[in-house]
Amino acid sequence: YEEGDHTVVVTCSISGTIPLSGAYSDANFTKIGRVVTYTGLIIVGTVSSPNGYFTISLPFAAGSGNDRAFDSAGSIIVDQPVSDGASSFAMLISEGGSVAQVYQGTGWLGSASANQITSGAAIWFSITYETN
Repeated sequence: YEEGDHTVVVTCSISGTIPLSGAYSDANFTKIGRVVTYTGLIIVGTVSSPNGYFTISLPFAAGSGNDRAFDSAGSIIVDQPVSDGASSFAMLISEGGSVAQVYQGTGWLGSASANQITSGAAIWFSITYETN
């Protein structure tokens, strides 16, 4: 059993930056055996031309196995996206990954999400996944 805080790093897949406000850059995790539950509220600082999808760092890498059995999906809410039509986001962890990828929309994965993040935006997330 382990629990603690993880300092979150948000990265753009193509270019630009999405820094976090110091007071809201930590998230909580609980690890029981190989199962990690990771939750948080992060507040964005001043963005600089974010492009592509964005990622959220994980406290532990996801496990690796057969047939992508360690892939996971989580819940995410982004407050104040650039476009009113950008209200849907998908949060995914690929097996063996050390980040959660966040895409815009509910359709084809790979849709840009980083350009929807504004300075001062609040992002809530929760995900449970397995490690090795």
